Amino acid sequence: MNYMPNSTRSKQTFAGKLLETFNQGGINLMLSLGHRTGLFDSMKDLPPSTSKRIAGSAGLNERYVREWLNARASGNIIHYDAATQHYHLPAEHASFLTRESGADNIAVFAQYFSVLAQVEDKIISCFRNGGGVPYQEFSRFHEVMAEDSGQTVLSALFEHILPLVTGIEKKLEEGISVLDIGCGSAKALLMMAENYPKCRLQKCDCHTVVS
Repeated sequence: MNYMPNSTRSKQTFAGKLLETFNQGGINLMLSLGHRTGLFDSMKDLPPSTSKRIAGSAGLNERYVREWLNARASGNIIHYDAATQHYHLPAEHASFLTRESGADNIAVFAQYFSVLAQVEDKIISCFRNGGGVPYQEFSRFHEVMAEDSGQTVLSALFEHILPLVTGIEKKLEEGISVLDIGCGSAKALLMMAENYPKCRLQKCDCHTVVS
């Protein structure tokens, strides 16, 4: 019977957890790349295919697509048949990874980690010197947030979100003043303007208020 001290088992368990975290971080980055390049959307309707066919369908460089596919296959996101060298995105996976999935598209959220990583050096400086990182330093934040809101907030705005306030729909139809604070790209407010033309709508973001 092999005897391993509890402290040794605990260290090995923790080391394994750290390695798993590291691997999952890489998988997350590949999710972001697959979303931004449209690879998941391209593969959704393709049968099991070679990297060349997949790259051609997406209009991308085959060499990079092949490396991405292998990373996805190692993470069990995409299936790979070594005998035929064909890759395939199962329908049950595609339902959480493509733009057609709407609010169920989890791949869109993977972009936030890349956005945050771009300001790592500035955050380290804050640890040493205090202060903060200006809002404008987070490149692509508005773009990602707008995409996020587009598939979550906008799809539920009229059916689920507004009805949470009792009687608000009738007031909106009659015409009231509305201020959207932290509006981002203001897509929700634009949708409300189309549906409630009698309302006076304003949006506020980045410390500016505009009508």
